[in-house]
Amino acid sequence: MRVRACVAAATTVTLLGSVVLASSASAATGPELAAAIVDDANLIHSVTLTEPAGADGRSTAVVTDPVAGFPRTEGGAFAVLSTGDAGQLQGAQSTHASTQFSPTQARGGAFDITTLEVVLNVPVGVNCLLGFDFRFLSEEYPDFVGQGYNDAFIAQVGTDDWSIDGDTINAPNNFAFDADGGVISINAGLFDATNAAVVEAAAEGTVFNGATPLLTAAAPLESGLQSLFFTIFDHGDASYDSAVLIDNLRVGSVADVETDCTPGAQALPPLTPVTATAPTFVDELGTEEDTFTIPAVEGVEYLVDGLLIAPGTYPGTGTVVVDAEATDGYVLEGESQFTFTFTDIRPVTAAAPTFVDEFG
Repeated sequence: MRVRACVAAATTVTLLGSVVLASSASAATGPELAAAIVDDANLIHSVTLTEPAGADGRSTAVVTDPVAGFPRTEGGAFAVLSTGDAGQLQGAQSTHASTQFSPTQARGGAFDITTLEVVLNVPVGVNCLLGFDFRFLSEEYPDFVGQGYNDAFIAQVGTDDWSIDGDTINAPNNFAFDADGGVISINAGLFDATNAAVVEAAAEGTVFNGATPLLTAAAPLESGLQSLFFTIFDHGDASYDSAVLIDNLRVGSVADVETDCTPGAQALPPLTPVTATAPTFVDELGTEEDTFTIPAVEGVEYLVDGLLIAPGTYPGTGTVVVDAEATDGYVLEGESQFTFTFTDIRPVTAAAPTFVDEFG
């Protein structure tokens, strides 16, 4: 059993039993965090990042190293929001992650609040935030589950109006709630001590003792400017940090918003490995019959010059670069880029020279 104690300095990290390992995490601005989360950069209208006093950029990070199931696409990046030093995400479990930024509480009992507001420019016809993938991790586990130190993560649409009343966290606009309708927090059923092995394994590779499963959450949207608020905070005191990993936010259109765009955190199935089949290039003599063929592969989409291209055969000319990407639910393994340069050699027939051999 750990003894809960205050950390004297606002920027001190106390290490017990092991050393925090450096990671590829880098302190990030609001726009950098949004770019790591949102698949389509054209959706981002504006971004506002609010950190705890004294954090100086350390409560957030963009990470490229694979850890805890992130990033959700190979070679990508993901965002970290933390109540402590987000740059110290990776390391040995049971490291005492406790960076206190500010001793001042807000909203009825929250400390070290980090909020990322992303204003989306939702296109006409789009009616659903199809999902964003996340995992909540905490150093509060397992010693302080069920006590008054209920660190939490909240995702809201439209209005940032959550508050705390004693031990109760009120978040009427939260759409990433658990099966009981509560916020994702250390006291949520996802951190049930009877499921200790799974909870601990979910945080493997990080300094945190426990984590939720990989989760995703959807929410109805309206066209035009729409604000999303992602917030994490310590509850009860500023000791013992928590963090949330966020990636792969995508929007789209569904036939029935009420049935096909239901709010609430849902467990993500494991990603299915898939390999991209190489396109076929035909380079005949001349240029008229030069072609390249995009294959149909489940879980893989192909892009030429950054534009999505359907399976089929297309005219080939010059240098063609084809990039393969995994679709939702899949992870790409093996080669992902295919390049071919077509020649412009044309067939010709040489006419024989004429020889005149007269007498003399």
